[in-house]
Amino acid sequence: MTLSTRNTVLIFGLFVILIILIIYCFILFSLLSQKYPVFNVNNDLLINIGITFFLGLFSLIGWYIIRSYFSKTTSPEMFFFSFFLVSLSFEMIRIIHYYFFLQNSPLILGILFTRVIFFGRFFGLLCLFFSGLFSSWLDIQRIGIVVSISILFCFTLAFSIPIDTDLGTDFLYSPGIRNELFLVRVCLEVFAALNYLFSSIVKKSSDYFFLALSMSAVILGRELLLTSVMIQTAAAGGISLLLGSVFFGRKIRDMYLWI
Repeated sequence: MTLSTRNTVLIFGLFVILIILIIYCFILFSLLSQKYPVFNVNNDLLINIGITFFLGLFSLIGWYIIRSYFSKTTSPEMFFFSFFLVSLSFEMIRIIHYYFFLQNSPLILGILFTRVIFFGRFFGLLCLFFSGLFSSWLDIQRIGIVVSISILFCFTLAFSIPIDTDLGTDFLYSPGIRNELFLVRVCLEVFAALNYLFSSIVKKSSDYFFLALSMSAVILGRELLLTSVMIQTAAAGGISLLLGSVFFGRKIRDMYLWI
């Protein structure tokens, strides 16, 4: 995949973010302009609005920064990290789902929203995993093939898992194989960080050790944000995600300035 092709693919990622963000803002305005009883009985809605709004804004601003600083850089790490940012924007669909849930929309619509969000979560983790693999193990020319296979795999997985129709505190229907998905998620998160740690050992470079720490902070922040039911843990997750992303991007930029 050439540099121009990769930049074109990333532009498509921007369109995905913007489309979801526009629909999200419209739905959010409609939701807040109506007096639903849920505002008086719990804080789940407000917490989810705060988390999804932060992730949507973070994905858009992060994408713009990466586009500004890395559009002429052949960094596979930042290419996959850009797609990770795009995957975060899928979390805004949680509020869209909840709005239609309140409207007593057909159950199949809520299941579809849930599957799309799970697709984004799987794809985001795979992007973090492959960003480390391409830093030292895989040929950069295989990026296009890897991205295509990842999308197909995540789509198949998201649309094949059984879904229970119990609405969780994150405004998603629960997967029927929760324990199995948790194991897959943890494995991908661990190996996403270990890939950079292995690279630091093989290349004997402290830069990759720093990237491993930054990636760990990104993963921790993402995990806290996606599982938080309290404002405190959500805030800690946001800080971890932000700092990890900043340090990761700055280190990659410093490394590629010499290439």
